[in-house]
Amino acid sequence: PFAASAAALLARRDWTPLVASGRLSVIVGPKFSGAGDVWRLIDARKGAPLVVPHAVLERVRPDAVGVARRIFERASFDASANAEARETLGGRYLVNTLRNLRRILAGPDLRTWTDSRKGQPAVVCGAGPSLNRNMRELGPSRDRVTLIAADTALRPILEAGFEPDFVVALDPSPLNARHLSGVSLSARTWLVSEAAIDPSAFDSFGDRVAFFRVGDNDPWPWLGEHGVDVPILAAWGSVLTSAFAFAEWLGCDPIGLMGADLAYTAGQPYCRGTTFEVDWARVVLEGQTLPSFWDRQAARRATEHLTGLDGAPVVSAPHLIAFRDWLVDRAAKSGRRVVNFTGAGILAGIEPAELTNIFGVGPVSSAPDFENSGHISQAPATSYTVRPSLFNTLADLRDDQPPLSDWIANYARSLDRAMLDMALAEVASGIAETNVRPSDSYAGPNFSAGARDAGPKVPAHVRALVALPEAVAVIRAARDGVAPPSWATDSTAWDLRATPQEPSAPLHALLQTTRLGAVDASGGQIPPVSGHLHLLYDFEWPQPTLENVTALVVEAGARLRATPPGSSVRQRLRPPASAPTTEPPLVISPRRADRRAQMFVTSVWATGIAAGEATADAAWRTIADTLDAANVALDQRPPAPDDRVRITLTDEDSRGMRAWRAVAPLTHARLVETLRATLLGVPSTRPHLGRSADGIRLDLEWHTRGVDRDILHREFIAAVPYRVLTDEGLPRCLIATAAPDGTAIVTPRGQEASFRVHEDGRFERLTAWPAPIAGETHGPPGDVAWTFTTPGRLLFRLASSTAVSGIDVTFQVYTAAWHDDGVVLTTSDGVWSWEPGRPVQQLAAIPPGVIVAVSGDVLEVDPLPLVSGRLVRERLAVGWNVDVQTGSVTERHLSPFGQAWSDTRGAEIRAVTHPDADAIRLSASRRDLCLLWPSPRAAVWVGESLVINTTQGEVACFPGIVPMLERYLRS
Repeated sequence: PFAASAAALLARRDWTPLVASGRLSVIVGPKFSGAGDVWRLIDARKGAPLVVPHAVLERVRPDAVGVARRIFERASFDASANAEARETLGGRYLVNTLRNLRRILAGPDLRTWTDSRKGQPAVVCGAGPSLNRNMRELGPSRDRVTLIAADTALRPILEAGFEPDFVVALDPSPLNARHLSGVSLSARTWLVSEAAIDPSAFDSFGDRVAFFRVGDNDPWPWLGEHGVDVPILAAWGSVLTSAFAFAEWLGCDPIGLMGADLAYTAGQPYCRGTTFEVDWARVVLEGQTLPSFWDRQAARRATEHLTGLDGAPVVSAPHLIAFRDWLVDRAAKSGRRVVNFTGAGILAGIEPAELTNIFGVGPVSSAPDFENSGHISQAPATSYTVRPSLFNTLADLRDDQPPLSDWIANYARSLDRAMLDMALAEVASGIAETNVRPSDSYAGPNFSAGARDAGPKVPAHVRALVALPEAVAVIRAARDGVAPPSWATDSTAWDLRATPQEPSAPLHALLQTTRLGAVDASGGQIPPVSGHLHLLYDFEWPQPTLENVTALVVEAGARLRATPPGSSVRQRLRPPASAPTTEPPLVISPRRADRRAQMFVTSVWATGIAAGEATADAAWRTIADTLDAANVALDQRPPAPDDRVRITLTDEDSRGMRAWRAVAPLTHARLVETLRATLLGVPSTRPHLGRSADGIRLDLEWHTRGVDRDILHREFIAAVPYRVLTDEGLPRCLIATAAPDGTAIVTPRGQEASFRVHEDGRFERLTAWPAPIAGETHGPPGDVAWTFTTPGRLLFRLASSTAVSGIDVTFQVYTAAWHDDGVVLTTSDGVWSWEPGRPVQQLAAIPPGVIVAVSGDVLEVDPLPLVSGRLVRERLAVGWNVDVQTGSVTERHLSPFGQAWSDTRGAEIRAVTHPDADAIRLSASRRDLCLLWPSPRAAVWVGESLVINTTQGEVACFPGIVPMLERYLRS
């Protein structure tokens, strides 16, 4: 019926003039060939067109009429989308075309390539989610096909180890140019570009660029008057459509499609490895998961739920369905065999096939002769002649006369007038100076058989983009001290990363530049979050630099992913959200942006080394913490002139190359935080730590003459491995004492039970008391605890019993220690003693203090710096000796480290904690060292390990530290 109706229509009069002029289109069911071009007849600015269904056909063939109606609705949508694109992009098309004019005049004419590969097979690649899998399938057949890539697909194809023969680009936006810029390509790959592509896209291709246009949009009517023209290549909304049209242009047959899902296969909008990875990493840094972000992105558009080619449900969108319909219609009219190798998505209507069934496996019997076969002409292309009037007219254009006045009026919504003026000036001066002619500069492509057979040289920075969001998520989790999310660790993106040609090529490449060219662009404060990964976005990086930097992020993330959570780097430099820092806010200085960029790169690299290759080397953890602190403080004025750290990064393999150097101020708190678990030796003026990895050497020097002369001026620095048990599930504990069985007892304030800590860092909950306790100590007779309640109570439990007895007291207990058959206690009312079953007795009325050690009948008590009942940070000078038998008190002078809170011996090594000096003094054989740790409260020897707790309740274990200490102390 449709065919009969169409025939009757055409028989009534001659409609040829209307059809030829593009005012009438007749499409016939059931295939409706030509439906993809109906939109061209619709003027979206005039509102919805009149639709008149045939009454008889609508009654007899309602399903077919319904299909026709949907085709027209789709055409109306397409016309509206095209009108919107012209409105929003017209100004950019105009400006970019003028900016590219010199290159257009100097390049080859695409018309000379018409049918240059006639009858040869081609594969056209979009950037759909299936492309990564398709690339693995392409391998055996690569040398049999012409590989044509949409611009978005270039990097994923390079990642798979291939170089395309042609890359087709359509979108004029600077963001789209990211897909093409900064990539190292051989002479094999040519760019086939819409004339309005952003000029930054050309830097990877040199002179290997040929141009087309998509229509008669400005400035082409005016340029045509002056003899400048490029051919029109079919396009409909997606670069994939233009890439397919280019395969037709070359005469290829058959034409295969890959990565043409045109749907959100497995929830993904694109394949992995595009430049969108950088954008996805930003949202992950902000705390989102990548799958949820993809879901939200898809939900922002109208979507349709369809069944994919693989039989699985899939979500698509109207614009993707429009691209599908265009390709199906175009393939039907092409006169060639068109097959779909995608294997998923919604591209029904094109023959599905397995690639090897069409093209076979392995190289062709003889390499094609690209020099003599005429596939691409080696001769200069001079199909048009530029009229001399162009040179004069460009300089004389006025904004009150056509064509400039028309351009300004027509594109008011999207035209950047300043960019237009700049483009006109640049083009006029450039053409006048060089008098560019195609025959003067175009030497033709270099498609020799040797170039075709050469293996692809995938640049190191290309592999930066695959798994970048996952790497950011893993690094963020490690720095925040939590397990990495499973969506990041289990992602298949890790398996897509190309094998690195060098273990640390991106860092070597960045060191060779010395300056990174980073320009600060944030205009605000950079928060110390997640290892300062925000610096990825707070700088304006040149594209190749950005990709080398992101390569380092991926390497660090991969190493952290392979390291069990809890045993790698953790950032401890970020203040809690509820406790504002007293340090001045970070003021960004553009003049220091390059130095900050170098520090950021160094920090990311060191994080990866510390996590992946040196988990047992605590020095790397110290280095990473120091770099983080320096990043935060780099633009701050130091609180003291000598309170700073100097960082130097050197490429050991390149002699004579300038090193990266930066000096950053550090507050005393940050200085100690970065040097936690560091052993300091005899006095020196230059504490130093250096490490090498991947052919790079990193040196840190602390300049600290103005800070804690007796502590931080040491001959050597050695970092000690440790575990923070309160990061592994142990509650914060303010009391730590030794148990008779050689373990450590630590007590959380306000809970009913303490925890036992073993030599290997394991901990277990002990038997609960009948009330919340503040501390607990164990001795031969049994266990004594003091409560967290008011009034206070002392509790006792025999070692072999669960029965508890106790007594009320009027004071607050601070510390306790067993002496003979009872305990001695320091309290808010002095020193008391208690033997279970008897009343308490006061021994001495002294200010609040802690029991440092018990020597015979003498207690060594050091003062507590309390102000209005609250503990403050103050180093005091006088302590007391209290005789338990007589109650007599003798003052004693304290060391320059101030008051101690514990003094214990293990394996003939003495450990004395000084919380207000942030040090644990370790001595044996008349030698002593300092182990730096913020506010160490008590130390307990457990076999060859040392367990400490701090005034903030943190509990840490130094497993197997005794042999290391003996090596230092007795050498």
